[in-house]
Amino acid sequence: MKPKAMNPKETTRSEAFELWMSVPNPMVTFFKQINVTNLVRISKKYKLKFNMLLCWCIGKAASEVKELYILPVHCLSSQFVHHPDSGEGLPQ
Repeated sequence: MKPKAMNPKETTRSEAFELWMSVPNPMVTFFKQINVTNLVRISKKYKLKFNMLLCWCIGKAASEVKELYILPVHCLSSQFVHHPDSGEGLPQ
């Protein structure tokens, strides 16, 4: 993945960027309650760690949201672009 510099005010995440840069300790907050009953069943049935499955689900969902590829770096936004030929980054 190679970062591409962007003007944060020209993106769909401009308001979020302003909030992110003005807080002393930035972090991601989840604000939606989800039902994980099926995930618990799969975890028990296949003897897989629940946290691992939950992280995989969050990563899978996040990889489909284009705005999550835009990250604040210093006072700019950088968009991380996946190049299929490079062999780097998340598989499509």
